[in-house]
Amino acid sequence: MTQPGFEFQAEGEKVTFWLRVQPRARRERLMADPQGRLRLQVTAPPAEGRANEACVRYLARSLRLPASAIEIVTGHRSARKLLRITGRSARKTLEGLQALIG
Repeated sequence: MTQPGFEFQAEGEKVTFWLRVQPRARRERLMADPQGRLRLQVTAPPAEGRANEACVRYLARSLRLPASAIEIVTGHRSARKLLRITGRSARKTLEGLQALIG
């Protein structure tokens, strides 16, 4: 499924996508930035993996999945991350992400 500027790879119960994490934001939210890329703002600082933990917690809580269903595949030390979500049908996960993005 492709959205303006960002792309989700869906296969079975897996959804994989690129995401830019912005630490130290005023509030936590998932959005499309002005360039159309997917961006997650988290309040946590980037130090000691806290922004990564906040990213996983936010998505797990928002999608009502266990944290173990959210995996940062690559980009642990970068703002740009490749995430994989499992645990339910890709269709339901995509619907949940779309609702978060607005």
